[in-house]
Amino acid sequence: MQQERFSSIHDHCVQCFSWKCDVRPDYVTSCELIECGQGCGRTFHACKQKSHSFVCEANSVPCINKENGCHSEVKKSNMAAHLLICPANVIDCMTAIPETVNMCHKPVKRCEFSWHSRNIHAEISTGILTLKCPLADAGCDFSCQKLSPLVPTGHVIQSELLNTRGLIIGSDACSLPEQRDEQSRTLYYPTTPCYQNDVDSTDGLIFLEELPDSVIEQILMFLDSFSINNLALTCKFLRSFCKSVVYNKGIVEPVWEKISNRGKHWDFFKWKWSFSSACTPIRKWKYHLSTPVSEHLKVCPFYPERIIKDEIIPCENECGFTMYRQQMVEHKKRCQREMVNCLNKDGGCEAVVLRSKMAAHLRRCPANIVQCNSPNVRPEMNGICQQVFRREELAGHQQFSHLDICEPTKQYCPLAYQGCKFTIDKKTPQVPNGEIIFCKDTNSFNISRKDRVQFIDDKENSNTEGEEASLYHGTTSGYMAQMVASNQLEDAHKNHYYHFHLHYYI
Repeated sequence: MQQERFSSIHDHCVQCFSWKCDVRPDYVTSCELIECGQGCGRTFHACKQKSHSFVCEANSVPCINKENGCHSEVKKSNMAAHLLICPANVIDCMTAIPETVNMCHKPVKRCEFSWHSRNIHAEISTGILTLKCPLADAGCDFSCQKLSPLVPTGHVIQSELLNTRGLIIGSDACSLPEQRDEQSRTLYYPTTPCYQNDVDSTDGLIFLEELPDSVIEQILMFLDSFSINNLALTCKFLRSFCKSVVYNKGIVEPVWEKISNRGKHWDFFKWKWSFSSACTPIRKWKYHLSTPVSEHLKVCPFYPERIIKDEIIPCENECGFTMYRQQMVEHKKRCQREMVNCLNKDGGCEAVVLRSKMAAHLRRCPANIVQCNSPNVRPEMNGICQQVFRREELAGHQQFSHLDICEPTKQYCPLAYQGCKFTIDKKTPQVPNGEIIFCKDTNSFNISRKDRVQFIDDKENSNTEGEEASLYHGTTSGYMAQMVASNQLEDAHKNHYYHFHLHYYI
């Protein structure tokens, strides 16, 4: 591999890296020294010219974003600086907008992203530029400018078409926000002629359309993307000039189209050239010391409604708390005797209870449903429990179905290893004539009374004792969790134990 790489280089030149090599070239083992033709200043043997072109910093190569749409060719030494302004090096802003739940999603260049994130999302969108009336909570919509860009005649405006804010500089900046979107007019800039020109003008005004094309293009090169976007919407004449500078000032993005043939997939359609919405960076702000808020409070229509002379009133819910009238709204948000909707209103509960009894209501709320995720240990029950209960029933279900039942329910004879097969229940439900059964339909253990059939047949006692029987059958809470230890082993197996023990040893 290495021999193929240096096959066209002489033996001496392979190991020679001196720019003052004094070996006489014989064109068999060595050759003469030459300088780089690209102007990088390097000196090397002539046979190394091809290999030097791969690392020469003055060599012009295509941009590394060529596959993304950039057609520029720059020197290797200028590649890092070019990537900052490369039209294909686009960043999608993912900053969340406070007023909505959407993201910004404004494509900007990499060199514009830092100022876009700082000016738009960290300063302008946070509302620190305006000062609202102190009675804004009562409904007053008065606001004034507290901060403004430290730029002569600079103002921040909102562009409805671009759906973003930007900086505008000029004497006409104050009148722009008052104009409607559908209104447009040509702006004329008065000038003082100081030289003789051939412009046919009677009033001393120079129209922008009358300037040479090269001058208009040079003006556009000094504008930011936000200004060029708005300038392109004025007329077709200026839009054609904005289109001519899009390769120098714009960004390029791939456009994909959905292909439905042979399965749905996305395929490349074309390259889209456009201007980003980034404006001129606002590096500093100035603070307005004189604000008209104090003058506004003298005529604010909401001011008399908010000032009530120290009137102390009791709570309307008779909770025993006294407060000023203006504190009543905040007090009702935490008053314990306030009637509020259940926290599970979205889940279907329509109950209205006192705030102080909300915790007790949630324990029996029909919409406060929880799922048991305890694993089933008994072989009759498979996998995870996944049964649904009210929150107050969950503790009893877990105690009965996953703690008491999972333990061995049979107690064997101490001499079982000798062959005795006598067994007795280790725990029994604290229910008269109760027994534990397994229901395959609900995949759970329940308690049933042995004499429940008698209660069903007895019509006179069906309303009383039948309800008691159904209390223990079909639920896994309440009395079902109360299991008592059985002490019948000593009485029932006493004679059998001694008889078996003597018979074994005889």
